[in-house]
Amino acid sequence: MREVLNLSSMSISEILQKIKMFERKYGKTLSEFLKDFDENEANVEELVDVFIWEELEKELKRRLLSPKLILSPKDAELIRLLSPLRLEILSILTKHKNLTPSDIAKKLNRPLGSIVSALSLLEKIGLIKSRNIDGRKYYYTHLEEIVIKLK
Repeated sequence: MREVLNLSSMSISEILQKIKMFERKYGKTLSEFLKDFDENEANVEELVDVFIWEELEKELKRRLLSPKLILSPKDAELIRLLSPLRLEILSILTKHKNLTPSDIAKKLNRPLGSIVSALSLLEKIGLIKSRNIDGRKYYYTHLEEIVIKLK
């Protein structure tokens, strides 16, 4: 029997962990899996997995696109990734939308390499997004506030 998932009570880290479990199980991301997925040929386990996987992805996206990110002690791994430099970058991006890595490096008076590395990780975990405009990569965030609840 399958466990019942209460998405509203799950931390972001728990949601990410469940998504990674499906990615390991099927060897693909959800979008890659859905390209080849035919619900008429799928077995019950695959149908249930896809339903849960989609709900997890929707919840993660909903939380990360919200202007307020709420973290709990269960999100310790994610909190650990929020180094002073990454927090400074998030702060700059809340004030100035669409900045290039060079713009950010100048504003923070930091080496471009460390900025690019930090941007890459922040984008990978979904806290920022990027878009190409005229051949240049610009970064932005929907976040306005990060709250860490201690209980």
